[in-house]
Amino acid sequence: CDLLARILFVFAKLNPGLSYVQGMNELAAVIYHVLSLETHSGATLEHKEADVFHLFTSIMVEQRDVFVKSLDFHDTGMYGRIRQMNDILRRVDPEVHRRLETNRVD
Repeated sequence: CDLLARILFVFAKLNPGLSYVQGMNELAAVIYHVLSLETHSGATLEHKEADVFHLFTSIMVEQRDVFVKSLDFHDTGMYGRIRQMNDILRRVDPEVHRRLETNRVD
């Protein structure tokens, strides 16, 4: 979708320290999809593009560390988040956690 490409391109240009990292497109696509479901709002494509960009940027402020490779092994980085999810799964559903561990699913 050209809209998503433009959003990600502009975001990368405005954030050269982070640039574009695989996975950002999935986040932006979900935001776009949800906003596309709002058929009653009467918003034009240009307005939706601006809304998607604003929401994506706002979420990235909070989730930025997940996309910074040098922070992968910190608590706020990707592996830290995976570790946190593993801990939650271990407490909430030990059977599923054991099954994943047995099958070496990280």
